[in-house]
Amino acid sequence: MFKLIETAENNARIIREKTLEDIQFEFRNSLTTIHSIICKYKTQFETNQSNLLGKDEQIKKLKNTYESINKQYQEQKLLFEQLTELTQTMDRQREKYEKQIVIRTTIHLPIKSLLFFYLEFTGTRT
Repeated sequence: MFKLIETAENNARIIREKTLEDIQFEFRNSLTTIHSIICKYKTQFETNQSNLLGKDEQIKKLKNTYESINKQYQEQKLLFEQLTELTQTMDRQREKYEKQIVIRTTIHLPIKSLLFFYLEFTGTRT
């Protein structure tokens, strides 16, 4: 009986060792797989991060270009408004001068005609 107990204990020890070896093997395999997955995703993350940094730089360049173009547009718009205002002012001045010319012409023309007629009639015209 002693022998049987001793054999059973040896078998139990062997089974435990074998089970522990299997567990350790599976654990190492799991760790290796997890490590591989982590390394893969780390590489993908770094690649994506690098791409994002490149895209951020492109976005900054586009933003700067947009701001520059928008500034030029605002300057051109202001200049156009100033030119429009100047054109309107010039049109009003032209109309004013045209009215003055019409008034002077209608007033001075008869006076000149009368003066010419007077000078002709009196013989004082040379």
